[in-house]
Amino acid sequence: MTKTKVLIVEDEAIVAADLANKLEQLGYQVIGSAASGEEAIAMVGEQRPDMVLMDIRLRGALDGIDTAEHMRRAHAIPVVYLTAHSDSDTLARALGTEPFGYILKPFVDRELKTQIEIGLYKHRSELALRQNEERLRKRQDELERLNRELEDINRGMVTLYAELDEKARELRHGDEMKTQFLSNISHEFRTPLNSIFALSSLLIDRVDGELTAEQEKQVGFIRKAADSLLEMVNDLLDLAKVRAGKIEVHVVEFDAVNLFSALRGMFRSLLVNEAVTLVFEDPEGFPSLYTDEGKVSQILRNFISNALKFTERGEVRVTARYDEDSGAVTFSVSDTGVGIAREDQERIFEEFIQLASAAHNNFKGTGLGLPLCRKLAELLGGRIDLESEVGVGSKFALTLPARYVTEDQAEGIEEPAVLTVEVNNNAETKR
Repeated sequence: MTKTKVLIVEDEAIVAADLANKLEQLGYQVIGSAASGEEAIAMVGEQRPDMVLMDIRLRGALDGIDTAEHMRRAHAIPVVYLTAHSDSDTLARALGTEPFGYILKPFVDRELKTQIEIGLYKHRSELALRQNEERLRKRQDELERLNRELEDINRGMVTLYAELDEKARELRHGDEMKTQFLSNISHEFRTPLNSIFALSSLLIDRVDGELTAEQEKQVGFIRKAADSLLEMVNDLLDLAKVRAGKIEVHVVEFDAVNLFSALRGMFRSLLVNEAVTLVFEDPEGFPSLYTDEGKVSQILRNFISNALKFTERGEVRVTARYDEDSGAVTFSVSDTGVGIAREDQERIFEEFIQLASAAHNNFKGTGLGLPLCRKLAELLGGRIDLESEVGVGSKFALTLPARYVTEDQAEGIEEPAVLTVEVNNNAETKR
């Protein structure tokens, strides 16, 4: 254990020697003694004692009180006065130096040790207090700096939020204008389209006379182009309604068998490629479905139409299965078509996106069908998934509740039944 280092400042050598002996017996280390204030100040600067025992009357120009004041200011060394002077003037001067003790001669060893230990404890306490105060001051300065930074950040965040709100309002306004534009332009297209359909029907019905083979062929082209344009107009209208939140869900109870029968009749006349077979597997053991049959049919029609469009040889197969455990029904449409590259499998659900590949260049569409299907699926509480491999085929999947539930109804239902519709493009080839 390190001993406490003590410096004795005493002008009488015999008294200094006796005091040094007592201090060593009490367990302190005496690093030296000084007879004058100047000598004591020099020794403190060199040896840095832990405690100074100071007589008031010293040799030289400085007395003990002046010397103690210098030490307090320059080195913050604790001083205990050891003197025979007890008059009020001397005491008043001594107290001005903030001493750590005052011992009157003569004294006993116990008093000396007590004063030294009290002085050391007081000094250490003051040092710890000053250190804590300094740490606290630094913390306060740091907190003030951080507060200023936070205020700057908050002001910046307020400005940023205001800018974001303004941008959001602009985006909402732009989206509303785009939706309104889509709706308006779609309605404007309907008038000339109706005229085209009416006139082409009159021509095909030979109301104004017979047609040559070439004329009939050209009228067929006109009618086909009008059909494509009408499909685009209908998609635009539906998309505008979905965006505006104005599309309605018409829930009815229907059977998957009847849905397949309607789809089979619809596509039978459209299948012109003899190298492709359209196969419907009748669903068995299915419960009645309770959702929007029209929208489910619309999604499946889009999937089947795409499958036929991108399949040059093989088959397009429509199947269904029901899982009693999960309450999920899965409709799948599979083809042996060109497939879709992995990097394009999410892009095809973006509006007005058409894939720029050799396999898809021959089949141009509006780029609205699949995005609309995804929105309709979400409207019915479902989702669309896709798996595909180039040169093998594609698989689309639509999953939605077998019984449509509104948001209010869903709050009281933990696990609603699920209807899953898949479009699968990897079935075995059938000629």
